[in-house]
Amino acid sequence: MALPFRPATGPATRKRRQFLSREEIVEAGAKVLARDGYDALNMRSVATELDVQAAALYRYVDSREELDDLLFDHLMADCVPGLDGADWRADLRAFAAAWRLRLITMRDATRIALGQVSIGPNIAPLMDVALSILRTSGLKDDELIEVYQACMLLVHSLASAEASYLELAAQKDAGGLRHAPPQPEWVASYPTLWALAERLAAPPDFDARFAFGLEALIAGVERRLAGETP
Repeated sequence: MALPFRPATGPATRKRRQFLSREEIVEAGAKVLARDGYDALNMRSVATELDVQAAALYRYVDSREELDDLLFDHLMADCVPGLDGADWRADLRAFAAAWRLRLITMRDATRIALGQVSIGPNIAPLMDVALSILRTSGLKDDELIEVYQACMLLVHSLASAEASYLELAAQKDAGGLRHAPPQPEWVASYPTLWALAERLAAPPDFDARFAFGLEALIAGVERRLAGETP
């Protein structure tokens, strides 16, 4: 997934008391997101948080889509973990774990679509570290780009699934998540599916799922480096 670089436009700092700044708008958006969730996030709710009219925001932020873009970058601030550089596999695990933790601890962060996120000041260091780790592995540049894209989608997709599951589970109170019993004709038509239905419906172990996916990705890189055809 290609990410565009964000142009440096708009006022960077607040010059006069009655004026807003882009940073204030993004921080207000982060407060709305953390307190009320993504469904409540819009230009009007952010303006209310700042005690201004919604029209005042458009001088600094062009659209709701740009607000999402700026906000996602804001949420990723200082997410790069400390790495020792001794082994690219350990560094990739540490990087991916830090990114996953940030995504699942920031309310509704994964609901901001990656497709509308550009490279901002907090995304750039994350990308640079990940690409540097993969280059250290010995991958060619075209290959490491593909592995980076796969890693990005793996982390974001699993974090999104985890966040959604936890939110849904919390809404079910003590009853937990429930699954309808299979229809008899489906059991006959899809025997393998229903033989595994109980396991598929069990509460997921997201730590194990994340580790499995990441280790599979690392193993694929190791096969590529060894000259094996995937």
